[in-house]
Amino acid sequence: MQMNIEERLAKYLKRDFSQEQAQILVLMEEVAIALYAALPEHFVLFGGATLVLFHNGPRLSKDLDLLARVDSLPSSGELQSAMEERVQEVATIFGIGPVTFEPEQNGEQFLRLWIIGSRRQRLFTV
Repeated sequence: MQMNIEERLAKYLKRDFSQEQAQILVLMEEVAIALYAALPEHFVLFGGATLVLFHNGPRLSKDLDLLARVDSLPSSGELQSAMEERVQEVATIFGIGPVTFEPEQNGEQFLRLWIIGSRRQRLFTV
């Protein structure tokens, strides 16, 4: 059974993350859930966020690193569509929404999407 948002926040707060950091980590969880539901064969999650989200790593990562398993990356619009509903809902609950998405692309094999809070603060990247 999936933990509710308060339980998920508490999980990070118990590990000495600040309230803001815990909220960002829960939003990152939501992005991972949404992307794997919409694009199940497209990516492998790796990097520091994997350690924090799934292995109780102690250090904050604000980059949800995804390794492509397909030849052609989805567009930034496709990624945004896949995650927007879940992210907006949770960001609004946390009082940092609505969020916006700012794409950054470097060639055909690199795409970064910044998730930006309602006060224009950069929350994290995908």
